[in-house]
Amino acid sequence: MKFSQSLSAAALAACTAFVAIALPAQAATVSGGTLLDGASATFLQTQIGSASTFTHVWTGAANRATSASFHAAADAYNRTLSIYNIQHYSGEVLRVGGYTALSWDAQGGLAQGYAFDPTAFLFNLESSEVQRANAGQTGSIYRHDDYFPTFGGGHDLMAGRGILGTYYGQFSDSPSGHSRSSTYDHSQGQIVIAGDSGSGNGDSGWEFNSWRALSLEVYAVEDAPAIPLPAGLPMLLAGLAGFGAVRIARRGAK
Repeated sequence: MKFSQSLSAAALAACTAFVAIALPAQAATVSGGTLLDGASATFLQTQIGSASTFTHVWTGAANRATSASFHAAADAYNRTLSIYNIQHYSGEVLRVGGYTALSWDAQGGLAQGYAFDPTAFLFNLESSEVQRANAGQTGSIYRHDDYFPTFGGGHDLMAGRGILGTYYGQFSDSPSGHSRSSTYDHSQGQIVIAGDSGSGNGDSGWEFNSWRALSLEVYAVEDAPAIPLPAGLPMLLAGLAGFGAVRIARRGAK
């Protein structure tokens, strides 16, 4: 009896595994926004490690959007995806950003400053690069009322203070938009430069402030609801498992 039950369980597990392989992988879902398309969302959910829904919660344009507006819209969410649309001095336009499972809320003093998030990462959607923190680093993100989404110490990615793409309204200061290789993977250098490597400014020859932000979109991230199995499939699996167990038992009896 126990032998038959074990066979039945094994057969059921095999059938379930077959169905899991046969069913298509759950695609990422994007609601609103313009910078995150389906292919990019699917790529990012793979990096996050779970089927995800991305809901647009805020958009800001350079030289107009305020950090207060960003925080008012985004601080309520623990998991966010921030995408900067940036332009290199060469004229190239690309999308870079970061993911974190920590809120950007910097109220109350204790939350302000650097915070550690082992799940955080940077990404470049044009080159499909992803950077995770170097070993021992604890400054995954930097939270401040005057800052937009800022990642790493130094910082690895930031784009303005007070007003997006500027330093409190002035374009002349380098913090209007800059990137360094500090907290996140040194082997890949600045996230905004494909093929860059090394710490600091990397080896590309591009200065850390050699680009400017055009706009920013922030998305709330949630786990996608599980796809229900088709009606009748559990009963079919049980039947197949039982049939398989009987076949194996008969073979064993010969």
